[in-house]
Amino acid sequence: MDSAEWVAARDLDEALARVQLADCILEFRRQRATRDIWCIESGPLGTIAIPIIDRAGLDRVLAARIPGERRPWRGSKGVRIKLDEDFAIDIRLRGAEIIGTYLFADGSPFGGFGGGLPTRRNLARHLRVLDWLRGRRGSGRIEHAVHRDRP
Repeated sequence: MDSAEWVAARDLDEALARVQLADCILEFRRQRATRDIWCIESGPLGTIAIPIIDRAGLDRVLAARIPGERRPWRGSKGVRIKLDEDFAIDIRLRGAEIIGTYLFADGSPFGGFGGGLPTRRNLARHLRVLDWLRGRRGSGRIEHAVHRDRP
């Protein structure tokens, strides 16, 4: 499937943001009916669509947040993308994997996501060795995630 087919199949709205990472293009879109946020990843190995966060979960997190609480994001900085007035994500690459962190508008983190990219980019040899020494064996890639109870 290409990007247009994923948009039609998942009933996705216009792109909120479009970012290029390595040899891939990531488009963030809302699903029209549920307002969930999806990412369509296009690269040399194909195109996949992954759900980033569902609107109900985001609303629960925003409602449970303590007013005035601010914990700045101290992790590795990647590309920051503002998707909503209250919500942004920080994305970085690690070889053929994408690592994302959910952020409130003020920069406080509250979760994250990860998965594989359809890229030809590989993890550097010294990072593969470090992963192996730390006990991380295998690819560890997640091609996509779906909710079994949703169409």
